[in-house]
Amino acid sequence: MANDPREHHDGETVEAGPSSRWGLGLWVAACAAFGLPLAWVSTAIGQHYAPLLLFPFATGAVVGACLVGAMRVGQMHRRGIATLAAVLTGLVVVLGQHYFSYLSVCRRIDEEAATYLRARQIFGQDVQGSLPTKPAGLLAFLQHEATHGRELATSWGNYTARGRLAWLSWAVDAVLVLLGAVVIVRRASRRERPSPTPLGEGSPPSPLHLGEG
Repeated sequence: MANDPREHHDGETVEAGPSSRWGLGLWVAACAAFGLPLAWVSTAIGQHYAPLLLFPFATGAVVGACLVGAMRVGQMHRRGIATLAAVLTGLVVVLGQHYFSYLSVCRRIDEEAATYLRARQIFGQDVQGSLPTKPAGLLAFLQHEATHGRELATSWGNYTARGRLAWLSWAVDAVLVLLGAVVIVRRASRRERPSPTPLGEGSPPSPLHLGEG
């Protein structure tokens, strides 16, 4: 029928229309936004304990586990959309980790600058050094960190990665976060996919039940 608002896919009836698309979009956006607090927590933990390779993958696994909970709450059974949410949330976590590290450094520099100015007021020219300045932005901060070296904790001790090796280490971390999140989400969605409902049987699914991705 030309006016039937439903779509039929492999004998399965799903609801179509703006409400379904809006529901999917809001669900994905909410998952991605949840990446910010996860980034903040992981950054705080990473300042004290962040073993090489293991920590970013574990972070991604936590992201994936949180998304599995969101899938159950939102009755999301479409693997493609769930995987997209895992990738976007993982990217938010990765960028958020760098951003919160940048903010932490900026706060420390502000404190050092205030201490320096107080010392200059009291002791005048006897104070050595210069007023510390903050990085111009996130990219400048990362460039500065790459130039001066990134500390990497390994089983064989700490190693300092500089220049291209620092950028490579960040890229590997990002891949591991995304990998951990996607693996957990796809394994969970494979187990929890509902059986297709033949046309005409049962009530229509919720707007977020869009079948297999």
